[in-house]
Amino acid sequence: MLPSVTDFLGLLVLLLGSAMIGAALIRKIRYPPVLGFILIGIGIGPYGFGIVTDLELVNLLAEFGIVILLFVVGLEFSINKLREIGSTALIIAVIEQSIMFFTGLIIGYLLGWGITESLYLAGVLAISSTAIAIKILKDAGILHTKEAATVIGTLIIEDLSAVLILVILANMSRGEVGFFEVSIKAAQTMAFFIITLAVGLKVVPKIIETVDRLDIDEAPFLTALALGFGLAFLAHYLGLSTAIGAFLMGMMIASAPKADTIKSRILPLQDFFVTIFFVSIGMLINIRLFPEYVWISIPIIIVAIVGKFVGNFLGASLSGHNRDGSATIGITMVPRGEFSFIIAKQGVDLNVVREAIFPITMIVSFVTITIIPALMRALPTIMDSRTIMPPRVFVPLEVLGTIFRNLMLSIQQRGSVAGIIQTMVPKFIANIAIIAALFSGLSLGDTYILILYNTFSSLHIVSYEVFKLILTAVVIAYPIISIFGKAGEITESLFEATQRRIVRTPIITGGMNYLHRLIRNIVTGVAVLLISSFVTPSLSVVTNIDIILPISSFATFAIFVYLLLDTFFVINKRLERGIIRSLLNPDYGTKSGEVLPNKTKPQEEPKKENLSKEQT
Repeated sequence: MLPSVTDFLGLLVLLLGSAMIGAALIRKIRYPPVLGFILIGIGIGPYGFGIVTDLELVNLLAEFGIVILLFVVGLEFSINKLREIGSTALIIAVIEQSIMFFTGLIIGYLLGWGITESLYLAGVLAISSTAIAIKILKDAGILHTKEAATVIGTLIIEDLSAVLILVILANMSRGEVGFFEVSIKAAQTMAFFIITLAVGLKVVPKIIETVDRLDIDEAPFLTALALGFGLAFLAHYLGLSTAIGAFLMGMMIASAPKADTIKSRILPLQDFFVTIFFVSIGMLINIRLFPEYVWISIPIIIVAIVGKFVGNFLGASLSGHNRDGSATIGITMVPRGEFSFIIAKQGVDLNVVREAIFPITMIVSFVTITIIPALMRALPTIMDSRTIMPPRVFVPLEVLGTIFRNLMLSIQQRGSVAGIIQTMVPKFIANIAIIAALFSGLSLGDTYILILYNTFSSLHIVSYEVFKLILTAVVIAYPIISIFGKAGEITESLFEATQRRIVRTPIITGGMNYLHRLIRNIVTGVAVLLISSFVTPSLSVVTNIDIILPISSFATFAIFVYLLLDTFFVINKRLERGIIRSLLNPDYGTKSGEVLPNKTKPQEEPKKENLSKEQT
């Protein structure tokens, strides 16, 4: 039942008035306004003082807020910028989501949760809040920086992966593997992106230009708004996030001649709806449950903050960002929000997880949002490079970033090596696709595998589950071995491309074994994370052996930690040796027979200096 006009206007007065008061008060202690909006939502919501009890209309307005927010961000985010940061965002998303997914699985297993519950917890922790992250960037005044562009690209990839996570978890909750459902959803997502960008980039600017010729001031703005909501509706109809559709439409309209005018007209609407969105987030948080679940939430909160920051910092460093930029990206990606609530709610609705996961998600979301100002003051950012943490903590990742940047530059300058990489990477991806197809075949052929097992009595020395595990391992062994073989070839090619360029400073000169180990660790780590992200949950579901998931997760985590520690050890050892040599030998780092240039002295002076030394 729709509220009356009086009730609706009263609700708007309450929401906007209280939001303004909350933002003003929170600014007094130098916290961002978004935190004030959320705290006000907690206070006036059904779990606070109960002033607002009907959340249906509030949630509807909040959904409009997300759509308009991402639409405006798209207007400021051109397609060229998306091309520039696409690979960087993909690297960061793969690294940080893999780290968060496996740490989520491990923390769930340590808490005594089942496989399904641990998977839902991992999904909750893996996805950052798009709306809150973008609001943080805007409040900090850095929305137009390359770090902000990287964050936005990573958030878009996360939103897409969140849709696939929801589909996978829903099918697993029903006891189905769901490979075909997941494949269809992935195909729909790719088709949506490709068709939308291919058609929209040519058609949408022409539509805006044609409408502008009508000589009606409001026509371009209204048309753009209709297109934005239309694509958001289409995305929602396909099971994707409405925010993705709005973002894509905004990005396509950005190339139209009236983009600036459209953006200036829509900004007031954005402020109105986005404010209501953050207030509605606060209304979902039940602080009455905090005392009951606060202790179990503490280790989850620590993993959520540290894992997300480290994962994004590492990914950003490998992608070429400096220390301050990587830390800014890591901090901005910490908050959890809307998708975390959706994943937790799906698990509760399907009755496959304990109800505690929803209040735990609320606590994690609340803490990860409120801790952002403290993190920005404690860690270096592009706004303020000062930090209370020892700078040497960030040195290993900074060195990795430098190596990776020079590595990419070497690949670009050596066409032959670049060609080798370009031919091997598709083979790498093709083997992943082969593994997916094999799992699908094993799932469909379960009946025939059972017939084979029952036909030969000699196979009964092991249980059917163990037999299926052995069969699965044999079937997928070759493509997995092939993937690691390709990873070895990539390592050798990258080493060949960089060994003549990477050693340029006195700190990291010497033998080249350390460089080979660094490249090997990076490539192997990426291969392990990619394989495990798909094989681990699939293997557990196909074989119906519960113990596989924790064992595989722990093994993957152990391998990743070993590679990471080995990388840090190599970097620290090279830095230590290089610094000692540079202190003991001032000429360390110069080539044999090389004379350093000196423009202020004549060329004959070095000879005179040599004579004086001989006389002495």
